[in-house]
Amino acid sequence: MIKSTKEISSMFLQIGIPAKIKGYHYLREAINLVCSHPNIINHITKKLYPAIAHQFATSPCKVERAIRHAIDVLWSRGKIENINSMFGFSVCQKNDKLPNGEFIALMAEMILMIKT
Repeated sequence: MIKSTKEISSMFLQIGIPAKIKGYHYLREAINLVCSHPNIINHITKKLYPAIAHQFATSPCKVERAIRHAIDVLWSRGKIENINSMFGFSVCQKNDKLPNGEFIALMAEMILMIKT
């Protein structure tokens, strides 16, 4: 899904997730997997994290932690107003932080809406 990867990278740039952190690449792959296999979001710890860990030769725990860090960076340094404008409604406030699964699901849904 090369097209999705470019769209995801573009969205990350708009909302302020820096490409230099490891969680950026894991998060991008997680969103790609959820776009390809939507049901995998229901099995985030049993299937999604292990699939990403296998691809990057690391552990599922490190994948989860790196994704959480990327989302934390987004909330602390990102552009929350851009996230809300991207979705067309208020997804979150400055002090709110979406869990990994919810953030991945929202971003995947946005990519799927762009494609249709």
